[in-house]
Amino acid sequence: MTESVVTEQTEMRLMQWALGELSEQERRELEAEIARSPELARAAARVADDLGAVPLALEPVAPPPALRERVLASVGKTSRFSRFVARLAELISVTKDKAQALIDGIDEATSFEPSMVPGISLYHLEGGAAVANAIVGFIRIKPGVSFPHHTHLGEEIAYVVQGSYRDSSGAIVRAGDEVRMDPETDHELTALEGPDLIYLAVSYDGIRIGVIEFKPGDPRL
Repeated sequence: MTESVVTEQTEMRLMQWALGELSEQERRELEAEIARSPELARAAARVADDLGAVPLALEPVAPPPALRERVLASVGKTSRFSRFVARLAELISVTKDKAQALIDGIDEATSFEPSMVPGISLYHLEGGAAVANAIVGFIRIKPGVSFPHHTHLGEEIAYVVQGSYRDSSGAIVRAGDEVRMDPETDHELTALEGPDLIYLAVSYDGIRIGVIEFKPGDPRL
């Protein structure tokens, strides 16, 4: 019988990863392991889902008692997205307190709305004056689902806070990475195996999908 790679120690590392408590090097090493191991990828998705459910249900899948106590204590002390707050505040021109409240909204069931593409949902954000002419929000994409090929009408910034994706250029983008695209550049992206991909998108002047343009304030979004 093959021994499971998901030990209690591994579960704890996955919890720390989902809570954003690993160093940059530790995060990249663990995500490389996840990419190589389907079993570990499934465990990572389960851990992310369990942590996402804690604020709503407070009844996660029962891990070993000592591990459960450590995890719940960590959740009580910090948001799992805390490491992204400072940069989020800068990107959408709001205070850190406002950014914290917005990013914590990711775990609220009512924040995301379905998009026109199955497997993709949108969480619209209101930023400061610096992003008044931009579409601003978090995009959530299920693993294996692609955001359609599109053209940027202005500069676009993507800042990943959970999961990872493969760009049509072949680049792999992971949590903590920030990607800038110039006006009139185009691409598509596909969410990779693991937890749902969630990233902040700041699209100045909007985007074009096929011949249809979506501008800031468009009611179709």
